[in-house]
Amino acid sequence: MTGSTPVRRTVGPFAGVGTWWRSRQLQKEIGAAAVTPAASPAAVSRYEVAACRVPSSTAEFAFSFSCVVRWRLVTADGPRHPNPAGVAVNAVLHRAMAITGVAELTDGERVNAELAAELGTPKADPGGWVQGWAEDIGLSADAEDLTLVGQLQRLRRKRLAWAAEREWECDQRQYLTDSVLRDPGTAVAWWLARHPDEIEEAVRLVGPLARLVSAVHQSEIHPLYREFEPRHQLPGPRPQDGSGPSPITGGGTVGRSSSP
Repeated sequence: MTGSTPVRRTVGPFAGVGTWWRSRQLQKEIGAAAVTPAASPAAVSRYEVAACRVPSSTAEFAFSFSCVVRWRLVTADGPRHPNPAGVAVNAVLHRAMAITGVAELTDGERVNAELAAELGTPKADPGGWVQGWAEDIGLSADAEDLTLVGQLQRLRRKRLAWAAEREWECDQRQYLTDSVLRDPGTAVAWWLARHPDEIEEAVRLVGPLARLVSAVHQSEIHPLYREFEPRHQLPGPRPQDGSGPSPITGGGTVGRSSSP
């Protein structure tokens, strides 16, 4: 009968050398990584910006902006821009103009606080060269410019009020023309809705309202409403000399008889 023969491995004096060597190399790599010094942060530089004009929301009127720009390189060992200070200042100014450009010149105190909060946060420029922020921010405006802007604001408010009033008048006129005074019947119904207990007065006003509708639409009075027109005209002024027809008898003289 045939059986399997067990395989025998020879264990020599150098059997564990490979395992020991790999373990030692791994320990060296871990130790080297532990003692590698961390990269030191890039040095911070400064640039002072004095009395730079930045726009306001009102054309032709600008703020005067000043600050100290602080900046550092994003990567100390990488490629450098030939003028990193200019890049930092330009980035900070663009951040400032994004705020002042939508603000009124008269809102300087509020805008100054907003600039301090926004520009005090370090941010990289769009090109990724430097990281910049601003300190000691100052914002001011010329006194004469403030007076002129205040006048413009008052004029704008008056214009808005006038435009709103004009729009209201146009709406009211259109409402009266197209709805209330569309025809005499609608006008009478509108008046009666406001005075539900004055039926007789509504009947009396049919004629005047019909004439009003005719005047508004520049048209003839509808034949149906002509019977409501006044049939008699009021008498005119009496002549000073007593001549002319009498308002009582319709002609001749009154109180005198002719001699035989």
